[in-house]
Amino acid sequence: MNDMNFIRVPRALDGLPPLDLEMTAIRQADARLQEVAFTNAARAPELLTLFNRAWLDTSRYLNLLEYEMDVAERRLAEIRAIFLIDKLPTLLAEKGFASARSPLGSEDIRQAFLDRDEDYKRMQDLIGVIRSYLSLLETFQTGFENGYNSVKKLLGTDPSSWRQNPNLIQPTPAAPSPGLPSDDFKVTSGGINDDFFGTPR
Repeated sequence: MNDMNFIRVPRALDGLPPLDLEMTAIRQADARLQEVAFTNAARAPELLTLFNRAWLDTSRYLNLLEYEMDVAERRLAEIRAIFLIDKLPTLLAEKGFASARSPLGSEDIRQAFLDRDEDYKRMQDLIGVIRSYLSLLETFQTGFENGYNSVKKLLGTDPSSWRQNPNLIQPTPAAPSPGLPSDDFKVTSGGINDDFFGTPR
């Protein structure tokens, strides 16, 4: 059962349950990549968290599929070996392709028989399915990485992320040590930060 939000991958080894990949969160994060174009400092942290989580989920699925690909390729090689040793000699003899000089026939003939083997075709199909899902998830992962980096870059250059809030009282410059004059430190008739406490009566 495969749809936009769920992927079920058959396993290379007999008897194992299918590999189920829940894609809802990844699809939702992918749909929000367009928000990078008009995000700001207030919304950036939520997008950074979203893309980071989606990247991690995608990486986990990629690791699972890469392992399944390795198993499937080893299983394909095993099926090929069994076919060449146990099945091919009989098939060649039945078709009259075997000879004393070439008991296993030519390379083209061997491959032609191998391509008709049901187990071999099934494993080839599975490898194709896994490869297509790997490509899909790699595309998602690249998108999340680019989205994350773009938002992070925007957060660093957005003036609203560092502009002072005019409603907050700004800190008073610290007094210098004795004997070390400072241009930033000023004593008036009302003392330090005279404007804050008001003019003395």
